[in-house]
Amino acid sequence: MSLQDMSVPDSPIDSGGMSPRHPAVDKQFATLQTYLNSLPYQCESYDEMLAQLEHIAGKIAICAKSRNWLTLTTWDGVLQCWLLMRYPIPKLARAKLARLYYELCLLPGIEPRVIRSWSDMLSRLLTSKPDQRPKLEPSELELPWKPLWRALQKELWPKRRLQNPSRNVVNVLLFVAAVSKRYYPASDTPDMLSTFIPMITQDTILTMVPVMASFLPFTGTELYLPTVFNLWKSFNSSIVNDWFLELCGDLAEEHITGQAGSAEWRDVGIWSEEQWTLLVGRTLGAMNVPVGSVRGASTTASAADQNADKQALRIKHSFNKSNSLAKIIVYSMCLDSPIRGESGSSDNSGVSTPQNGFIGGSRALDSLDKLITSTESYFHPSNHGHWTLSLTSFIHRLSAEFCKRWKEEQQPSCKIPVTRRLTPSIRRAFVTTLRTPVLLAMFSKDPFSSTFAQGALRAMALLEPGLVMPDLLERAYSGLEVVNETHRTTAVLSALAGAALPLVSEKVWLGGQKHIVPLLELCIPGIDLNDPMKTLCASLFIVSVVQHMKIGDLSIQQGGVPLSDAQAEEMMDINGHDHSQIPSGTDVGETVILSREEERTLARDSTAGFADWVVSLFRRILALYENLPEEGGKKNTTGGKMEEAVLKSLKGTLDILCLHLSDPLFDLVLQLVYDYGTTNAKSNAVRAFGQLVACLARVKPEQVIAKFLPYCISQIKEELKHGASSVRTTSTHTAIPSDTTLHWNMAILRGCLGYGGAALLKYREQFIELVSLLVDKTKSERGYTGTGRLISRILHTVASVYPINTRFMNTDKWDDPEFNRSHNIYWGSLYEAEDVKIEWHVPCPEEIDFVLEILDKIASPALDKVESLLTSAGKWDNVDRNDFCRYLHPVRSVWSGLPTIYREGPQDVKNPCFYEESEVEALLVTPLALKAGFVLEDPSDPRYQKVVAHRLRFGNVIHRASVALQQNLAGEDHIDAVISYFLRSTRFCLPMLLGALAKGTEPDRMKGALYILWNKGITSYALADAKFRGQFLDALLECQHQEKWRYIQMASQMLLNLIRRDSPPSPALARFFVTLSTSPHRTTRSTAHQAIVKITSHIKIRTYAKSTEEIWLDEWHSPLKIDLPIQDPSGFAEGIRKPFTDPDAVPFYVDKLNTGFLAWTPVVKAYQQVGHGPSAITWEAASQPALQAMREVVLDGKFFGQLIDLLGEESNKNPSTLKLRPENVNLMKSLTKMFEHEILEDIFPALEPVLTDSDRVYAHLKPDTLGFWEDAFNELLSERDSRRSLPIIDWLLALPLDFQGDSAFAMSKTLILFNLIVDCCWPYFEPMSDQYMAVFLANANTGYAEIRSHIAHNLVAIVNEQWRPSYSSLEAYYVACAESKDPLRVRNAKHFELVSQIATQLPIWRQERLPPPRVSQSQYDKVGLTMLQWIWTASHGAYPALMFPYILILLPEILRMSELNDSSELQKYSAAVLYVLSALTPPPSYVEVVADGFLAAIQSSDSWRVRLKALPTLLVFFYRNLMNIPNGVVSRMMDVLLECLSDENVERQSIIPLRDRFVKLARSTKLPPRRDPAYPQALRTLHSAILGICALIESFPYSVEAWLPPLTDVLAEHATDPIPISTTIRKCASEFKKVNRSLEMISTPSNFIPR
Repeated sequence: MSLQDMSVPDSPIDSGGMSPRHPAVDKQFATLQTYLNSLPYQCESYDEMLAQLEHIAGKIAICAKSRNWLTLTTWDGVLQCWLLMRYPIPKLARAKLARLYYELCLLPGIEPRVIRSWSDMLSRLLTSKPDQRPKLEPSELELPWKPLWRALQKELWPKRRLQNPSRNVVNVLLFVAAVSKRYYPASDTPDMLSTFIPMITQDTILTMVPVMASFLPFTGTELYLPTVFNLWKSFNSSIVNDWFLELCGDLAEEHITGQAGSAEWRDVGIWSEEQWTLLVGRTLGAMNVPVGSVRGASTTASAADQNADKQALRIKHSFNKSNSLAKIIVYSMCLDSPIRGESGSSDNSGVSTPQNGFIGGSRALDSLDKLITSTESYFHPSNHGHWTLSLTSFIHRLSAEFCKRWKEEQQPSCKIPVTRRLTPSIRRAFVTTLRTPVLLAMFSKDPFSSTFAQGALRAMALLEPGLVMPDLLERAYSGLEVVNETHRTTAVLSALAGAALPLVSEKVWLGGQKHIVPLLELCIPGIDLNDPMKTLCASLFIVSVVQHMKIGDLSIQQGGVPLSDAQAEEMMDINGHDHSQIPSGTDVGETVILSREEERTLARDSTAGFADWVVSLFRRILALYENLPEEGGKKNTTGGKMEEAVLKSLKGTLDILCLHLSDPLFDLVLQLVYDYGTTNAKSNAVRAFGQLVACLARVKPEQVIAKFLPYCISQIKEELKHGASSVRTTSTHTAIPSDTTLHWNMAILRGCLGYGGAALLKYREQFIELVSLLVDKTKSERGYTGTGRLISRILHTVASVYPINTRFMNTDKWDDPEFNRSHNIYWGSLYEAEDVKIEWHVPCPEEIDFVLEILDKIASPALDKVESLLTSAGKWDNVDRNDFCRYLHPVRSVWSGLPTIYREGPQDVKNPCFYEESEVEALLVTPLALKAGFVLEDPSDPRYQKVVAHRLRFGNVIHRASVALQQNLAGEDHIDAVISYFLRSTRFCLPMLLGALAKGTEPDRMKGALYILWNKGITSYALADAKFRGQFLDALLECQHQEKWRYIQMASQMLLNLIRRDSPPSPALARFFVTLSTSPHRTTRSTAHQAIVKITSHIKIRTYAKSTEEIWLDEWHSPLKIDLPIQDPSGFAEGIRKPFTDPDAVPFYVDKLNTGFLAWTPVVKAYQQVGHGPSAITWEAASQPALQAMREVVLDGKFFGQLIDLLGEESNKNPSTLKLRPENVNLMKSLTKMFEHEILEDIFPALEPVLTDSDRVYAHLKPDTLGFWEDAFNELLSERDSRRSLPIIDWLLALPLDFQGDSAFAMSKTLILFNLIVDCCWPYFEPMSDQYMAVFLANANTGYAEIRSHIAHNLVAIVNEQWRPSYSSLEAYYVACAESKDPLRVRNAKHFELVSQIATQLPIWRQERLPPPRVSQSQYDKVGLTMLQWIWTASHGAYPALMFPYILILLPEILRMSELNDSSELQKYSAAVLYVLSALTPPPSYVEVVADGFLAAIQSSDSWRVRLKALPTLLVFFYRNLMNIPNGVVSRMMDVLLECLSDENVERQSIIPLRDRFVKLARSTKLPPRRDPAYPQALRTLHSAILGICALIESFPYSVEAWLPPLTDVLAEHATDPIPISTTIRKCASEFKKVNRSLEMISTPSNFIPR
């Protein structure tokens, strides 16, 4: 977007932009006001905040108009701070700000980091988080897409000579498009498609798919979804898959409301049956589960992407595939079909038939059930692998999205039509579907997978607790009772923590409360220092439970409210609904359900165990404290990271636990802790025990202080009296054992004084006396820092604003006697925000006086001693240094404990660092003045003035100390930390920092200055500031004055980065770089080459561009450029192949034909041929002096000789291989373009011998130079009109193609060069492609493996290049998408006849195979290997769908090749091809064809080896395409499988008839004696029945179906039958036992859930 076109408003509040009168804004403000009203101090009103927003937005608008980007970024930071306050922005103002930032992101020439910050602000204005609702509706904001597309194009396809690898703005602009596409008008969709679709080619597909997914709006899906799905089916790419999955997930969620402009609902959600089948198939593929014996990658898409265009791979995007897949499924659910009955069944493949209905009455849910059923075995912990994370993440996102949708549909404002909403039957079926895999995966070995499964379990427990909680409790008890299996314990504790609310609240699930105390008792052994993870999980569970309840004994209550008190139930009504009945998810048949009265009685009786549990827990924690490692280290930590994490979790646990203790239990705990604290002093638990006391003090500070204070004060005085902390130290050290009691009691005292506020005033004099004594007597570092922490704790307690009560009930309710008699019915209660009564501590006048007294009696005397020490700063000994540290530290601690003691007013800054000549004072950033609970706000208040005076004195003393110590003691400088806090402090410090880099500066001082300047923020500011930019660079260069080569290297790099495209270079600069281009120093020479390319490119740009806008947007055009209209695509393609024959016409060349794959752009860019005579281009006059300076060096007669010698140096990376370096090519092209014939006269003499002697060139093609020549020819032919290079092309085509010669290399180099013609010169080569295709297929019988590989690659290249489903117009393409089943013409097998002839000959050649060892010379083997390599290579490319017609006709023979044991190579390749074939995802139209091909090959083969190879491949193919397999194919598969089991008369398909058939066959078949002629046949028949029964048992490994138990009786009858029957039965039993045993390890027997 040009600067002139920016729509910057005069003021963001034009037309009432800041008016709050909008329902959504009013609702948001009302919510915010609820929280503001809960604060104990007055906050800014909405009008005040709007005024600040108006001020900020106005400054941003002024900066944008004045193009003051540096100042705008500072105001952008202020706007971010304003947004953190969560005040609502009026809709119109938000829209205007969004439009402004949208257009700012499109400005050319801006640093990427600045554009990234603007795009982030745009995202914040439009939506807070990816999954949140947008803050503006499309009707409230409309954005133009073309300016963004205009800015993006130059980043997608940058000019090669101008490309800066460090500048990757593509991802930022695509992010802007993705954020903004909701606001692109629906009417622009056809225009987008007419722009994007013609630009899709085989080379640009990975670039255009991200563009389409980012730009296409949510409306008008009927226009672009056919294109999306057709491209998706046809290309083998993980990138395409990820982008389209994300797009479809967003569309599914967006169109659930069915509002105007939404997509029409079709067969499944907004998807047609065909589209849904593809989506579900991609979902299964995204799970990446292994099938068969190969455990590797299940797709070749990633391998195909690695060979893609490198420019396309610059597009990076973070995908959450699980989230997208979950959205597609969840937001496609609705009651759209008959509900399948409970007794209904599906066929043996899991594919439901329409007659039986669908699970929950939803097709989407039914598909999910099939998906989960097909992957269920992969959730088991014993079947762990890389797929586990994908599966668990998927079920986690499924449950989260389902909960989000369910909750949204409960809101009155829900816009989803009633007919499309979720139903209770869908909810129940959804939970039932996910229950088994979630319960299995919660024990996963991977902690991330386990966490995902537990998150899903939590969501499901809230949706249907009756279905989930009984099974969870069974696993919980078994997991907690087993003490030697840590993994089970941690998994169970984590799962219970997630499901705490259903466990605690009878309104969520009736029946969980009685389990709380037993579970809490079982988790006490989990507090174990030897197992930190188990301790963390146990703490998490305790916190999750007790935060919802009061811990008190109700069993002793003889009276109280009735157990069925109706009033209490009404108060417990969390969601405003009637929950008096048993929750709808409870099934009487699954667990014992008691009445509400009985459950409450059991819960009340269980509370009798609370006292024992609390005492046991505290004793367990105290025992853990005793075994902690010693405290130490720089940060005085306890042990390592895990020990610190354990202590942190225990502190949180105790904090919540103590808050929810009843009064009797609290007194009990307090006495227990007091007894321990007064009889012990553990050096390793000083900090931990202090934290425990703090948890108690938070609840009842007065009681805790009264209990501990007298003892602690007396002990501290006694210890100090006897010399504790008397050893002087100033660095962190291990505590002296004799100081342990002092530190122990100081920690207890700090814990006591963390809360209470006014409660401390009672002991005011004692605190002053004690602190004064500690400041004077503590001389060790640990002693005086502990004193400082005590001072900070006291001051924070009395002078800060903080909440007092954080219990789950309001205090008035907590203290209500009625509540205390029956608090169990309130467990799990939740409040609305407006009903919460927060109690705050607000400093009273007496507390403020206490603060002032501390300042006068503690801080001031300490500062006096510091000032006295400063008078002799240069003569300090160890005692003085210790005194300075220990007296300064308490003063520092005083102010760290008073962050909000007073509110600072406007400051009188003596040096504002303001540039009067270039800056406007009104635009300088001012901080947001916000109210934050400051104690003193009136500057006229004497208390205010006194505090300010103390702080000012502290600052002056610190400044004096820093000056004195810097001069005398060379103290450490912390200026880098200071700069980040004060505005414009960098500007103030830079002169001193740069001065420190001058010559003669002390090396250490220079090193320190460089260290500070290395800070990224400081460097960025120095380079952005016009005044310091030059000084900064000069100073850095002067640092290298002792090494001239390094000076030149750094100077050249700096100058390279300072070259601008809109400013002509100076002659001196041009001469400098041209001279350096022949420097022997490689790094310097490379920099000079880049600079020459950059300078010459910029000269060309400025010459061609007609405006500044064209310069920066890369929209300049060569005067030789012409636009060729495309009226007849076929005629145009034919025309660009023919050489020019009309002498009157001006020849033109089409170098880059990036269109025509699907449709054609209206015009194609071409270039006129330059005629003979003077140059057609005259470079700009402003650059002529620079060009003349370059010319003088280049044409001195020696330049190219030196340059050629230097360029001839071998590559450092791989000296054995010569490569054509792109940077050298760019240099030569740049020079020749600038000076044309002037330098060509010097270059041609060196090149002419090579160019005129083609035999010499061919002779130079050696193994070590072939890569170099390949790159050279590729450079000449790539992106060039073939007519420019006809002599080279004709010479390459004239090279003999020999396939049976004596030299493999001679044949290889010809094929390699020929492949360049196919890849680079397709328009010219296309008419010949069929001829060469026939040649390659005819010579597939070559005896050289290397040649076979080249033939395969050329076959793939020709087939791929011939695939161009080009349509004459977009309209024709749209019609084909609507009417044709194959609009991209993937199934058009052009060379089917040729391959059919080979397929026909292969069986004949197989019969003619030579015996070993000459078998590899057989025609069958050589041709077969070529065909296999062709398929293998194509399968790993982007278009394997093109190969399926050829694969199908070759499939029977490929299966036969796999059984040839005399040819290991043929067997290996055939097995690999079969696996890859089964792993590919064919287009849906091919699924049935491929499956039938496998079945036909199995049925037609008489070889058991062929069947043995084909069946596993068929299995993998069937699984990979499970969702696409038609029922008819399933039926035929079953017929073939049963035929393989020697059963020819089975007609029924479902499991029950199969079971009956196998059982009947097993019981009816009697084994005759072994000598009986009928024995072999009877044995095979009986064995086939046993195999069938075993297969049915193993088909459901983790659940026991209702029909399964009787089958074990049948197997038992034949357990002693002859081999192989007995072997099969024992193997089945062994597998069943192993699975059952692993299940018992994670479950109880009831885990075998009937489905």
